[in-house]
Amino acid sequence: MSELLDKAGQGGCQMIFLPEGWPTNNTGIGMLKHEVSTIEGSASRMMALKARQYGMYIISGLYSWIRDTLNNVAALYDRQGAIQAI
Repeated sequence: MSELLDKAGQGGCQMIFLPEGWPTNNTGIGMLKHEVSTIEGSASRMMALKARQYGMYIISGLYSWIRDTLNNVAALYDRQGAIQAI
């Protein structure tokens, strides 16, 4: 996904919408508890970096573990890479 965000950012996209659960789809992780499935995880950090790098908004569907509960959320990253809404 990082490479696709780079292409979009280099192409001047201002707003990107990513699908539900993309960080774990087709990985074998599924809905298991894993760091990538948290708002603080590596996928979220990467999206924040890309949003800041290209000055674009990113809206991403994520599966997010909060304690022992799996949540289906959407996160909005602003042009500075900060999460504005979940």
